[in-house]
Amino acid sequence: MPETILELLETGSLTESQIAEKMGITTEELKACMEYLKQMGYIRSTFINPTNGGCSGNCGSCGSSCHDSTCQSAISPSAYTVWEVI
Repeated sequence: MPETILELLETGSLTESQIAEKMGITTEELKACMEYLKQMGYIRSTFINPTNGGCSGNCGSCGSSCHDSTCQSAISPSAYTVWEVI
């Protein structure tokens, strides 16, 4: 399953629900596998926060006024996670 996820991430821009649907698994199962791939160093995630000046979730690099190192207080409900193959 991890190999298929990596292939899908490399070939297209899909949401988690689209990837889960293509693979025939639940989004919860996909999220668990994505977390495993992240911990193993195959992928990394970034927050996209369109209603908050595009804050990536890393206040040190985006210059947000938020002082929380994880930027959780600056992440709006419309934020989403983008996964990138390393």
